[in-house]
Amino acid sequence: MVGILWRSAEGYTRHFIAILGTMVAAGLWVPIYGFKVGEGPLYGKALFLPDMFGWGGALMLTLVILIFFYFFVTWLEIRKKT
Repeated sequence: MVGILWRSAEGYTRHFIAILGTMVAAGLWVPIYGFKVGEGPLYGKALFLPDMFGWGGALMLTLVILIFFYFFVTWLEIRKKT
């Protein structure tokens, strides 16, 4: 959303349509789905990782996921350059 606002401020008129579409979608969310954002069947059950794995395990799991994501993005960037 920040990019859309930035480009609109620069004068890109097509981005005003994107802003209006976002506003309409946000306004029609409750009438379409019948639930507020963050509620209802579209969202899964909340998890608290320390309850499942303990504080150390939750921290390690989070770090492993972040490290995996970092290497994945780095691999994609290297692959894009070649």
